[in-house]
Amino acid sequence: FEKYVDDVESFRRMIKSREGYREIIFLGHSLGANVALMYPLRYPDIEIRTIAASAIFSSPLIDKAVKEESSPVDVTLEDFAMDTARVEQLVEDELIVKQISKNLLKLVDKANGELNSGIDKLQKGKFLFLHGESDKISSLAVVEKFYNKLECKRKKLVTFPRMHHDIFAERKREQVFNAISLWLSETEFEHKAP
Repeated sequence: FEKYVDDVESFRRMIKSREGYREIIFLGHSLGANVALMYPLRYPDIEIRTIAASAIFSSPLIDKAVKEESSPVDVTLEDFAMDTARVEQLVEDELIVKQISKNLLKLVDKANGELNSGIDKLQKGKFLFLHGESDKISSLAVVEKFYNKLECKRKKLVTFPRMHHDIFAERKREQVFNAISLWLSETEFEHKAP
């Protein structure tokens, strides 16, 4: 995960050198949400608004990978979205992972340990957590626990009834985009160049 976070920082520096200072809004989904949350942990002096959608802090997949010796772990595509048309697209998409390696899930578990142990470094951030209430891949209860532990004044958790893991692909995804738009309008950017 550190490599992904460092890649984002390299990209930010490149944009800054070309365009001058720009606001950073980091939106990550699923494992990308974990990367988005790791960025302000690793670079606490960079002002950023973080949107973590369906972050994977804990799941039956991770629990199975950490406890058992079996590898890889199968993923049920129906758990990604309620929309059957979307599930059919996932089945046909060669880039969609149908199995996740045990090693990747152990890395996720390690990164989550870093997030939980470094949560006090996230106090200055601005965070929006988005989660489907029917998500079977990522535990909403564990996301809520992390959210409640985060002693940050500028945080918000929005959950979506009858949505699974891929909240951006659900039929009512406009609700997700509206929540993001509202939160962005509610949070200010202080514009202090790093």
